[in-house]
Amino acid sequence: MSAMSGASTYAVGQVAKSVFGSQGGIIDVDMQWAKDAYAEALDRGKEFVSRVEKDNSKDVYESLDKLGKLREQGVITDEEFEAQKQKLLERV
Repeated sequence: MSAMSGASTYAVGQVAKSVFGSQGGIIDVDMQWAKDAYAEALDRGKEFVSRVEKDNSKDVYESLDKLGKLREQGVITDEEFEAQKQKLLERV
């Protein structure tokens, strides 16, 4: 849900930037153009969010792997591992 909100906010911002930057103002907006521009920007926003989520997931799993190794080496306890693992999984 938050990813979709972010993508939608991005799309609205892109349309507004275009409207106020080149079309003159809100009164002069071609609504069909605005709808089409929003749909295109929303797709770009979704792609961006998807890439960010994928990168974040990769970082989380790499961190989990490092935590597991620290636990195996005795650097952290099982309890510390579990606490840190929960924090990391909340980010995914």
